[in-house]
Parts: sequence; C-alpha cells; structure tokens
Amino acid sequence: NHGKAYQINKAAQRCESEIIVFSDVRQMYEPDAIRRLVRNFADPGIGAVSGELTFGPLWGHTGRNISLYWRYEKALRKAESDVDSTLGVTGAIYAIRREFVEPIPDDTILDDIEIPLKAFRKGYRVIFEPGAVAYDKASSEIETEFRRKVRTLTGNFQLFSRNRWLLSPFENRIFIQSISHKLFRLFIPYALMAVLLTTSMLENSMFKLLFWGQVICYLAGAAAILVKGLRRNRTLNFISVFLSLNTASVVALYKYSFNKVDVTWRDQP
Repeated sequence: NHGKAYQINKAAQRCESEIIVFSDVRQMYEPDAIRRLVRNFADPGIGAVSGELTFGPLWGHTGRNISLYWRYEKALRKAESDVDSTLGVTGAIYAIRREFVEPIPDDTILDDIEIPLKAFRKGYRVIFEPGAVAYDKASSEIETEFRRKVRTLTGNFQLFSRNRWLLSPFENRIFIQSISHKLFRLFIPYALMAVLLTTSMLENSMFKLLFWGQVICYLAGAAAILVKGLRRNRTLNFISVFLSLNTASVVALYKYSFNKVDVTWRDQP
C-alpha cells in the first residue's frame, strides 16, 4: 500500500500501446466509452482526453446539493476544453498518449492533473469528451464529501507549489482558467471571512443587516452539520454543504502546511 501514484508509475512502465486509458477501481463504463475517448486522438494536437463521470440517483437534499456542485464543475471543464484545454482530467476515465506518461512523485495527490499536465506543457490540448461516460455512486453524506474535498484541495496546494509556472501568464497559456478555477477557490473562505469582518465594522444599517444575515447563515449551517436531522430542511442543507466545502479548504491548507498528507488507501464508508 504505497499509494496510487506509486502504482501508476509501476504500471505505466509496462504499457506498450500508443494510448493509455486510466480508470479508478469501482466505476462502470458505457460499452463505447473507450472508443469515444480514443477517437479524439485522430487530431495530432490532442494530448489527453477526459471522459465524463456520472453519478447515479442521489437521494436527499445533501446528495442533490453535492450533485449540483459536480455539474457546475463539469460545465467549467467543458468550457475550458472548448476554449483551449482543461487543466486536468477525471481520474476515473481518461486517455493519454503514452509518450506523456512520465513518472510522478509517489506522494502526488492529484495524479489526474499532474500526468496530463505533461502533455499540456508541451503544447498539446487536454480536452473533455462528454460522450465517454463512466458511472459511479456518489456519497449523500456531508462527512464523506468533506473528506474527499479536503484531499482534493490539499492536492491543489501541492499542485501550485510544484508547478510554479502555472502562476505565470507568460508560461501558462490558460493562466486565467487555472487561476479562476483552481487557485481562487482556495481563498474563498478567507474572502468570506473578510466580508464578515468588514461588514461588522461599518455603521451603515444595510451593512449591519448583511453582517447579521451572514452570522445567522453560518450558525444555521454549523448547526445542520452538527445535528444531522436539521439537514432535512432544504435551505439549511444547502448552507451546511456550502459551509462544509469551504471549511475543507481551510483544513486542506493546514494539512499541506504541516505535511499531514497521506496518499495510502483508506477505505471510506
């Protein structure tokens, strides 16, 4: 149990085909998914192709709110792909030219960005293929999604730390997409804190109203996180999911700053 990146490095060394398809353990593919991925490589400018991960029916308000976030994420990736290239792929279903599959550090968290990034930096496009579909079962519990989000956002900190060129508009041709999609989301909690602090210090009655509105929302969301029964209320559920996902960013910064990253497998409930 050395982690996913370690095993990817070992497996890739044994591959001889021109195209390598990556998958996770539990997803099921549509019968034509791989064909739909690979046909994109008829364009010599394509370096990697991401498929679309689709979740089964999500019951309850929590599941639907998490699904809403995932649909938003996929819409961003498709838009980036249409303009030029996405920054990463969906690790559960993607294909890449073997020449770009280079060894990555064993402690890599976001292998589905680090690997296709090699193709992107050499001038190739990384695109999104919505016709290549894989199915998965998403969690409908805030706690499980919180742990997953902490891991992903910790990986974002690692990504920018190891690939400083992503922060340069002269080296990164999708600089705006990278910053707005991957970097800015790491600072949303602190922006929210700044808004809360600023409105608390302003005397205008409108800002006072905004301040107390934020306080009430945050307390209600925290209560819904702590008391599971409150999540049956649609509004409280939405606030709790929003609060949980942004709290994950703060925890991710702590984990990355103090080297508390564990890439070995841990079974999730």
